[in-house]
Amino acid sequence: PDEDKLNEAYIHFYYQISQAEKFGENKNAEFIEGIRTRNTIWEKSEYLFSYIKKQWDEKNAGFQGAGQKIEAAVRYIREHYQEDISLADIAEHVGLNENYFSNLFKMSTGENLTKYINRVRIEKAMDYLEHTNLKVYEIGEMVGYNNTTYFSTMFKKITGQSVSEFRNGK
Repeated sequence: PDEDKLNEAYIHFYYQISQAEKFGENKNAEFIEGIRTRNTIWEKSEYLFSYIKKQWDEKNAGFQGAGQKIEAAVRYIREHYQEDISLADIAEHVGLNENYFSNLFKMSTGENLTKYINRVRIEKAMDYLEHTNLKVYEIGEMVGYNNTTYFSTMFKKITGQSVSEFRNGK
């Protein structure tokens, strides 16, 4: 391929990465200049991979300790699932900004906070349904749902079964 098309392909590839990673303007200029000053495909490729590695290393350095924050949040949720807990409560508990924590939690667990809390609550409810004869509304309240209809709706949404179907082993 001619050099201009190759430069364009590398720059397009970089912009795809930078949009996802939200790199700053200075880094865009640095990268573009680095690609343009390389002469051969081999040099451009080598530069691209070393640049990506550098960005990855910088990003990982920024996330050191983030795993511990997410583990603390998960522990907090598992210990307080029966309470009315919110994003603000958990973010404050782990010492992070709400937006940053929310994004980090989603990136780390693969699900948003509300979905995660509901899943934990329903897992606990399933355990109660299997091992006790408590009434549905009692179990709902024990796992953090004050509204029995909402509890039943979430149970069906997460498990694919109604509470009574689950309890009866259907």
